[in-house]
Amino acid sequence: MTPIEVRTPTLEDLRACAPDILTGRALLLLSSAPAWTGFVGDRIVFVAGIISPWPGVGEAWNIPGPYFRDYLEAPRTLRRLLREAVIDCGYRRVQTTVTNETSRRFDAWLGFEEESRLPEYGPEGQDGIIMRLKSWE
Repeated sequence: MTPIEVRTPTLEDLRACAPDILTGRALLLLSSAPAWTGFVGDRIVFVAGIISPWPGVGEAWNIPGPYFRDYLEAPRTLRRLLREAVIDCGYRRVQTTVTNETSRRFDAWLGFEEESRLPEYGPEGQDGIIMRLKSWE
């Protein structure tokens, strides 16, 4: 298996995964700590992080890159980074919001469970789902 290397994300990393992302949104995501770019060589595999609106609470985000499906280790690396961040940063609650079934299933695999629905939340009016990270303890 090819190991995924990790570094602090840049605007270029984020644009490689989400070319149409708005600059303001991109800068907000990049200001989050912790945040990671997973890569192999010059291939961006994912960009992810946790935004902390206040102490103890985090809003997780992840954007798969164009090579995410090429590396079986990518999801495991992301799950490990998320777990380490939750422990190291002392989060009591980490949540995420999804607007499609693929994201819902992947975030469930990461350890999130559905908490509530948000009618017409998404950018095209699709419903959203708030998912909360289950405890690993």
